[in-house]
Amino acid sequence: MKRVIGVTVAAAVCAFGARAEERTVSTAADLVAALQALNSATTSTSVIYLEPGNYDVSDYGMTNWTLYARGSSTVSHLALAHIKVSGKSANPRDVVIFGNGTNRVIHSAASYMENLTVSNGFSVAGGGGGVLSIDASTSDKRSFFSNVVITCCCASGTGGGIYYGEMFDSLVTSNCVTAAVTAGGGICGMTCHNCEISRNYSPNDGGAAYYRTELYNCRILDNYAEKSGGGLYQGCAAYGCLIAGNISKSAGGGAYNASLYGSVVSNNLTYGSGGGIYVSPNGNTGPITVTNTLICCNESVGSSGGGASIKNCELVDCVISNNSLNVRGGVTTTTTAGGGVYVESGGVLKHCKVLFNRHYNTNEVANARTYGGGQYGGAAEDCIFEGNAIPTRKRTRQGAGGYAVHMTNCLVRNNYIEGGAGAGLNGGSAYRCVFTNNPCEGATVRQVSLCRECVIVGPVTGPLALESCRLINYASRYYLEEGQNVSKSGSVTGIDYLTSGTICATNCLFAGNSVNTAIFRVDGGSKLVNCTIADNSAYRTLWEVSETKTMTAENCIFVGNMTGSTPRNLWTTGTNVTLRNCFVGSGRSTAPLLFEENTITNDNPKFVKDGSRDAYALKLKSPAIGKGLVMDWMADALDIRQDPAYPRLRDGAVDIGCYQCWLDPIGFKFSIK
Repeated sequence: MKRVIGVTVAAAVCAFGARAEERTVSTAADLVAALQALNSATTSTSVIYLEPGNYDVSDYGMTNWTLYARGSSTVSHLALAHIKVSGKSANPRDVVIFGNGTNRVIHSAASYMENLTVSNGFSVAGGGGGVLSIDASTSDKRSFFSNVVITCCCASGTGGGIYYGEMFDSLVTSNCVTAAVTAGGGICGMTCHNCEISRNYSPNDGGAAYYRTELYNCRILDNYAEKSGGGLYQGCAAYGCLIAGNISKSAGGGAYNASLYGSVVSNNLTYGSGGGIYVSPNGNTGPITVTNTLICCNESVGSSGGGASIKNCELVDCVISNNSLNVRGGVTTTTTAGGGVYVESGGVLKHCKVLFNRHYNTNEVANARTYGGGQYGGAAEDCIFEGNAIPTRKRTRQGAGGYAVHMTNCLVRNNYIEGGAGAGLNGGSAYRCVFTNNPCEGATVRQVSLCRECVIVGPVTGPLALESCRLINYASRYYLEEGQNVSKSGSVTGIDYLTSGTICATNCLFAGNSVNTAIFRVDGGSKLVNCTIADNSAYRTLWEVSETKTMTAENCIFVGNMTGSTPRNLWTTGTNVTLRNCFVGSGRSTAPLLFEENTITNDNPKFVKDGSRDAYALKLKSPAIGKGLVMDWMADALDIRQDPAYPRLRDGAVDIGCYQCWLDPIGFKFSIK
């Protein structure tokens, strides 16, 4: 990095042209005299060397008419035009240029400063209390800074320390803006390389930086904003930067509407939304990118987004880890959301890891709702949700892994909720996801609009639609593994039901689960179509069937379900059950069902049982083959495998259960001649 920066700085110096003259000075008077003599409107650059010492320029004022063709007469202590000013010590604090706190210290154009400190400046009108450089977009007049310190400066405009220019290996610290409508306590409009921007303050937005600022391998530390963006605010981009220890009162403790590339956002705090970052693009920002960034250990004590709050933005290849939404008694809102990330419309996480985030809520507000330990809202694609928790037993608690999240190809595991429901996912939808070891006293997946091609280890609660899902191998008690970093250890209360509420399941497998009371706790108009219910341990198959709580099963297999050593394949508490073309083993309730036709009573459907993922597929000689009821939706449907090699119909017939038997995949023919 040093070598690259050195080349860049050298190129910047060369851009000023051949040296015109060199002088060495040791007093403020000599410095001012040298500037008056050597300032130039040409491209030839003179050099002024400063001996170590303090240069008090308080009694001096130079108009910057030479800097602008328009003839501005703004007074600063010093004006630089096509000048290189260089401290003779490698320690920038050995050469200090300071003002009287009533004027800007330096106004520069096409100049270069190195090895010095600028301090105690104040801009009454405009930005840059320490240094104001010509607009960076005016490339031929841009100023460069290397190994400098800008400190204890203020501005009534933007950029309390320095406004515009390009900076290398420098420190901007303890500066501020003073007006309530300005932003960027440290810098504004800068390009910074390997710099530190720290301990700056804004009474409005952007404690550290604001607008048209690019930062490369920089450290944005311990800045404070009374409103949004404790570190970066609107129009900033950070590449490989550390953004840590910043605080905002409103939103975005670390950054607000800033693009982040390969950066770390850590240990920031907001009293509003987005402890680490807040992103909501608008007409002033254009698209915002956040990629390959670690967002960790941030906190919101407001209402949403312990790590991040995003809208109309994608987080790509990011890790959102160990953040917390810590809602205390001072928050009056009834709903708090997103211990890791709060996502509004248009927000998506892609290839991200959402890990070990917390959503605490000790709020005494009536009807307080605590939603989303990992993610609240939006969408997630190819993500991992692990170890997220809602550990406080306070009124409504839902969605430890995610709440109202539309998940695709996600792994959701080891998330925990204290006494609530939806430890893996509450609301939203899931496609090709895996939910495993998400302990709670309610359901692993709750009230999700559609689960398609998912594997779910744990109970589910409706209303819920399941398509080509596997609910498998769930024990009635879960034990949290050591090192999971969840708040509760030991056993979790046993689960009574594998499913409860209104469940509509098609092409699904319910196998190898162990629950206390029933596989299905029926509510509303539940329906099972081409499902296999096998080898579960439960006292009943169906529970709470009544006039208003009905169950319809079509083309389903019920075998191997037991309570102890007693078969309970179709054991129900009520008779409002409709059975069509089902395969049922022994162990049935004695009361007649509401309607039943074409039932096959047999304990052996001839499953493959080969130890593979598809152990409940049917052998070629199964009595369930071709005995199902053909329905319109099957014409172009696939079986539970969702593989084009296994259509739901074979020669116009459908098998009972979630698998369609094909001796060989379509397109493969074996014959002996």
